[in-house]
Amino acid sequence: METIEYKDAKDFTNRVQLRGNLTKDPKVQPLGDTNIVKLSIAVSNDGKDDAGNKIERDPLYVDVDYWGQDGAEVAQFLREGSPVAIEGTICQQHWEDKQTGAKRSKEVVESSSIGEVIFTGEKAKAPSGFPTTVTFEDLRKQEFSSNAVWLVGNLTKDAEFRVTPTGKGVASFSIGQNRQVGQREVASFFEISSWDSETSKAEDVAKSLARGEQAAVRGKLVLDKWEKDGKPRSKIKVTAFDVAKIAKSERREQGQGQAQGRQQMPPLPERSAGTGAQSRGRG
Repeated sequence: METIEYKDAKDFTNRVQLRGNLTKDPKVQPLGDTNIVKLSIAVSNDGKDDAGNKIERDPLYVDVDYWGQDGAEVAQFLREGSPVAIEGTICQQHWEDKQTGAKRSKEVVESSSIGEVIFTGEKAKAPSGFPTTVTFEDLRKQEFSSNAVWLVGNLTKDAEFRVTPTGKGVASFSIGQNRQVGQREVASFFEISSWDSETSKAEDVAKSLARGEQAAVRGKLVLDKWEKDGKPRSKIKVTAFDVAKIAKSERREQGQGQAQGRQQMPPLPERSAGTGAQSRGRG
């Protein structure tokens, strides 16, 4: 597994691109002198097997919080079914269940910068200050991914390797990130699965990453489903296409200033075709 310097990945410590359709009308929540626009997006999760045959899967449903003073204006242009492309960051929101007092959390994509929401479709009209209306084909030309995530974080425990009943190798690990919310820091934890591919061997990943190590990940969001006490449960996880270890001498740089702007993708290995990776149950 490749080892890189932190400076080659720190500009992508948390970045998400999604393209899909709204599952309901947006909801505007005033917050001080700004607004939060609550969105829910259905992202296609179809794929292909190792033989190239199409596999149809349930869509990936992602909650999005769009922040901005123009939120109410933005909401006027979106309806259930509207196609939309969003770039932002992913985090975990935490709360307590009012009835049971149990701690709950869910993964939410936050988008806060004008221009990170792109409206599409023949009848779509972007509010003043937004990019010119574009089509999905335009987005493809811009290489805007329908589902992509870049993360850098520290492992919360040693990576584990296993072989599935079908003979595929997979390394599983979790990385943690801190973000500032008001005057306090809030931690988010992301579960990662790295499957065997030409650029990233799962067994090598598991042997190379231990608790406290820092890793850079490029992959996609997936929805893991299971049952607990007879009730359906689900959680957004990450399937990694590429994993790189951050050199130990560079790890202390984390948290000493984030990048001020988006730059080109760090030099992680390119994604290989036909990994056959897809969302699995908790097992």
